Amino acid sequence: MGNLPKILVVEDNPSCQQLWPDMLIDYIEMVFARTIAEAENLYAQHPDIVAITVDGSVPRNDNDVIKDGELTTTPLVHHFRDMGFRGLIVAASSSDESNSELMKAGCNAAVVKFDYTDYIRKAFGKN
Repeated sequence: MGNLPKILVVEDNPSCQQLWPDMLIDYIEMVFARTIAEAENLYAQHPDIVAITVDGSVPRNDNDVIKDGELTTTPLVHHFRDMGFRGLIVAASSSDESNSELMKAGCNAAVVKFDYTDYIRKAFGKN
């Protein structure tokens, strides 16, 4: 895995956390954050991250309860950009509206969550 590009994935859906790594094992190394706080910590711990994927609705911390569909991650995208990250940030929500708001916040690509693995294969040059 050491030679694969590393992507920080901010996603609290257990199904995605289980399926995506298996589907993309030959393409990328994934580091998962279930909360915004965890994403900020992992970003600081992994300076070799080349891309970030952000879902629209992720709890702020382990004690946070969010409403279904509540957009919580736009400040996180701003944080990554403010910290100097200039790489690919993919909005990967199941909501087109959330993806649109994440794009306004600084994401440079958007994909419906269920098309994410196809997008990553293409983005990293493997079909």
